[in-house]
Amino acid sequence: MYSCIYRRKNLKNKMERKQMDKRIILLLIVLILSMESVSALQQTVGALYLNTSVGNSSSVQYGLKNEENISVTVKFNMTGTATPYIEYPKELTLEPNQFIYIKINSTIPSVYNGSDTLNGTIYALKEGSKDGQVQLNIRLGKKIQLNVLRSVVKDIDTTPLKVSTNIDSFMIFGGFVFISLIIIVILIMKKKSKK
Repeated sequence: MYSCIYRRKNLKNKMERKQMDKRIILLLIVLILSMESVSALQQTVGALYLNTSVGNSSSVQYGLKNEENISVTVKFNMTGTATPYIEYPKELTLEPNQFIYIKINSTIPSVYNGSDTLNGTIYALKEGSKDGQVQLNIRLGKKIQLNVLRSVVKDIDTTPLKVSTNIDSFMIFGGFVFISLIIIVILIMKKKSKK
């Protein structure tokens, strides 16, 4: 893009400049129209904490929101030392603008001699469209801490507090669009001033 603008300045022929202006405007329009929102999937704030007694199970809720106007399929996987003791759905479909809580279960066997604290990360993956040359995937990670209790404890409320918003991606996209529009306006003004 910068090289197009630089080359335009060095063109001497008015016809060549007009052709270059058309190419630049077409390039900007294509870039703007091909943008895809990368904040289409949101999750609740904070890590997930599970307190599970040996020989028992417990659960926590993990909130996800689909901010797109179409249904999306989300796939889950997990890494870390807590993985063998955690159960979660492998895949689910979220309807447009739907917010749901997914139940994450932990079970510690009655014969357990491991660590008192196990950690992991659960990942929610929304694969991007495979229509074009570039596929943008959205992958959210949520830390999980599993505290293994050696004696029975009453249930602890581990309900998430609120849904996070990812304003950074909107800021980047908005900034790009704003700069592109400024360039277009400048080109149009230069064109009018030469007439």
